[in-house]
Amino acid sequence: MRAVQKRANNTTGSEQTRYQLLFSRKQALYMKLSLRAKRTSRKNFRLGRNCDYEGNHFDHESYEQPSSPSTIHPALFILKGRISQGGQVPSKRGPIQVYTDGSKINDQTGSAFCTIANEAVTKTWKAKISPANTVFQAEILALKAAIEWVNTANEEVNIWSDSESSLQALKSLYVKSKIIQEAQMTLLGNDRIRLGWVKAHIGIKGNEIADTLAKEAATNGIPTSLLFPKSYL
Repeated sequence: MRAVQKRANNTTGSEQTRYQLLFSRKQALYMKLSLRAKRTSRKNFRLGRNCDYEGNHFDHESYEQPSSPSTIHPALFILKGRISQGGQVPSKRGPIQVYTDGSKINDQTGSAFCTIANEAVTKTWKAKISPANTVFQAEILALKAAIEWVNTANEEVNIWSDSESSLQALKSLYVKSKIIQEAQMTLLGNDRIRLGWVKAHIGIKGNEIADTLAKEAATNGIPTSLLFPKSYL
């Protein structure tokens, strides 16, 4: 009786092992086919074609495409001295201070800036962008919007950001992001604008206000269209 039971257990164990092996092979094949389909979709996308993947349609025009390298001569690209990442804006300190920020909260993305003059908030700006957009994009959008607004002021203005990566991108001649290149061109045309890094969440009034505005913008900011990052594909 025990021998019969042992053979039955061995048979059951063999069948389970066989089923598990079969399932693993099917799962591996599915993953291989899915990876191949995803690679094909990405290849088509890089070639400037729309594609479909797992029932979703992707329009390549909705995604960021690398811009052509800047044609500015390196000797004329004089932004490094006007963008500080040491916690202090270099050179002259104007009476107007602008603080920018980007935020992603509850899967919503917002971008904002505020202007402070004589300790009073004189202007605020808020934009709500797609959940597909990244915090980095939100930070860059806020900086670009602030730079464009400040460009109309005929005086020295300092713009502060707590995003070191965004400031580093603005200092680089070799970025291929259109929105960053546009912000750089505005800066190069107005030497009254200076930018600096400020540490977040240490009680600096303007930074705290910009942080609050960016979080509000994620839900009630002005809807703003921004190309999706390639990482969203």
